[in-house]
This record gives sequence, structure tokens and C-alpha cells, in this order.
Amino acid sequence: MSLARSCYLQGPSSSRPRAQGAPRPGRQLRAAVVVASADASGAAPAATASGAAAAVASTTKPADVVTVYFRQEGTSTTARPGEDFMDAASRCKADIPTGCLHGSCGVCEVELFKYEVDPATGEAREAGSPVVMRACVAKVPRGWGRVEVGMMAIDQVWGQDGWDT
Repeated sequence: MSLARSCYLQGPSSSRPRAQGAPRPGRQLRAAVVVASADASGAAPAATASGAAAAVASTTKPADVVTVYFRQEGTSTTARPGEDFMDAASRCKADIPTGCLHGSCGVCEVELFKYEVDPATGEAREAGSPVVMRACVAKVPRGWGRVEVGMMAIDQVWGQDGWDT
């Protein structure tokens, strides 16, 4: 039996900084409790968080995981395709500046470097030129073995990255 509960968060507003690791405004959260079936003696085991983690881990294939490396902090994490880059950044405490959190202002623009992993050797090699994206709305792409996220150079005149200021 599985029990799932969801709720919508209100605030913080996009003009105020959010706490480290806090979900973005309007993001739906889901909490699930996994309960195992009763054993032969009829005693039902207690629900555990590790049981939920094991259930999720068993459905995730290694090919469905992308390594995301944040160059400025020198830290990396793994993420599933379709996951927000900001969620991956908050998980490993990488600092990406934010403004509107809706992709309009351009404060969170970063450079994305794609790496393909050779299955035979496990080595990653850069594939193509970097792509500029807005981390607050961009998703981790499918089919990439490794992604490196680099901060944009600061414009000396405007103080921003210079792309849309």
C-alpha cells in the first residue's frame, strides 16, 4: 500500500531570496510513505524512509542519471533528466544568483558544457561549444553523460552578464 500526500507552497515571493534548499514558489511537493506487506506470521513491518529510497533507486537506471558539475564551487551531484538545474545546485550548495525565478531577468544565466561519456573507458570528453541558459527554468537534458555549469563573466559596465542588460 502506498500513501501519497501533496501540497502547494505559498511564498517566498520572487523578490525575496529563498532559504538554501527551499523549494521555489508554487512548486508542488510530494511526500510518500512505503508500507511493506505483512509477513507469514501476520505481523506488518513498519514503514521506513529507507524503503521509499530503495523503491525509487530500483526504478532509476544508471543511464537515466546525469552528473552535473558546478565549476565555480568545484562540486558535483547527480540529477535525473528533466530535473531543474536550480534544484541540483541547491543540493550541492552551488551558488547561482537568482532574480525573478521565472526566466525573465537573466540574472541566473550560466554556460552549459556538454560532455559525452565513453561507455568502454568511462572517460568524459567535451562535445560541442557551450550553451547559454537560464538556470531557474532550464532542465537537465536527457542523453548527456556529464554537464558542467559555469558562471557567465561579469560585465564591467552593467554589472551583469551582459547578454540582456
